[in-house]
Parts: sequence; C-alpha cells; structure tokens
Amino acid sequence: MAASTSQTQRLIIWIIAVVMTVGTIGSFFIFMLPQANTPVKTDTQKEYERQLAEYQKEQATCPSGPIQDKKVDPAPTPATVEAAGDIKDLKTEDITVGDGATVKSGDCVELFYHGVLAADAKAFQGGDNYAEGIPYRSRTTGFVPGFAEGLVGMKIGGERKIFIPSEKAYGANPPEGGDIPANADLVFVVKVIGIYTK
Repeated sequence: MAASTSQTQRLIIWIIAVVMTVGTIGSFFIFMLPQANTPVKTDTQKEYERQLAEYQKEQATCPSGPIQDKKVDPAPTPATVEAAGDIKDLKTEDITVGDGATVKSGDCVELFYHGVLAADAKAFQGGDNYAEGIPYRSRTTGFVPGFAEGLVGMKIGGERKIFIPSEKAYGANPPEGGDIPANADLVFVVKVIGIYTK
C-alpha cells in the first residue's frame, strides 16, 4: 500500500511538472507570437507614408478641382491651336505675358486650359475647362510633368501654349476610357488667373 501511494505521489509530481512546463512554454509562445506578427516597416513604406503625409498636407492647403464660385461669364475663349506634328522637346510659346506674380514649381495655381492632340489638333475629352468658364485649381506638381514644367515662369493674366512630348505627358499609359492614344504628344493653351505660393 505504501509503495502504491509513493508511486501515485511521483506520478502526480510528474503530471504537475509537465503541466507547469507546457504552461510556461505556451505562455512564452503566446507572448512572442503577437510581437513576431507585428509588421516591420521597410524604408520604402516609411518613404511612401512620408510622401503621402506631405501630399495630404499640400492638398489641405490647395484642394484640387474646379472652382465653381469663380465661374466666368461669358466663358473665355482659348487661342487657336493647330496641329503641331511630332514634338521632340518641351516647348512654350507665350500668347500674352501676364503682369502679376510668377508661377514657381510647387505653387498652387488657378487656371484655364484647353488641350489637343498634337498630331491633328483634335480636342480630347476632359482636356478643356475654358468652355465651362470654371477655373481649375491644383499644385503645379498635380499635372503631367510637361504641363507642370510649362507653367513655371508664367505670370498671372498670362496665356501660353505648352507643347508636350509624349514622354512628358501620359506616355504609353494614357487615362483609361479617354480618347488620348498611347504615346501621344499634346498641346495645351493655358491661362493663369491666380497663384498661391507654398
């Protein structure tokens, strides 16, 4: 009977030891798993988040889009744009030189624009806001690169033609559902009516 009790006690001690060991190891893994699953941000993710925050800050101070309450009546008429054929380099041609502040890269601008395909001077969908007489506001950096570069140096009240080679427009990836073909050179007439610096 004493031997049986001793064996039972040893068995109980072993069971308690095993339960405590499993419990300790289990607790360790439960503690470690959430930390192991916590994503570590890469430099690329951090840079993306920084750029997103900067963009959101800029948007807050320069909300992009049509400015309904500045509608001009009657609507202004853009200068005539003729077919320009192949455009090799970005080029600008002032129609009227303004007399106000000068556009710098990154400025918030209000403007009218009229865009055509350089090949045949055909206006493309969404490429005109002269007709509505409703100005558009955006940072210069919100436009395709050639448009943004072509704005720099304009003065308020000025009107300019901007000749944009495909690689500085939409290149091989034009907007979906639009009528701008891939690798199309573009020409815009732009009139700046307001500038808000950074």
